[in-house]
Amino acid sequence: MKNKTAFKIFNYELNGYNKNEVDLQLASLNSKIHELNRKIKILEDENNRLINEKNNLIALNEEKILFEEMKGN
Repeated sequence: MKNKTAFKIFNYELNGYNKNEVDLQLASLNSKIHELNRKIKILEDENNRLINEKNNLIALNEEKILFEEMKGN
């Protein structure tokens, strides 16, 4: 197991990367992904709220039309 870890560290360094730098970059990317997922959830919730509001307005408009038709008769 230690040989695999040593090889990975050597491989990072061979490619010009320090393992700590790679770990920091991964942590940063994971943090950004988490933040984007949080924003997506907020947008999905807002989208659902707007869809519900739209559906309520459509229903109210249909009800208004029915009352206007009944009033006209």
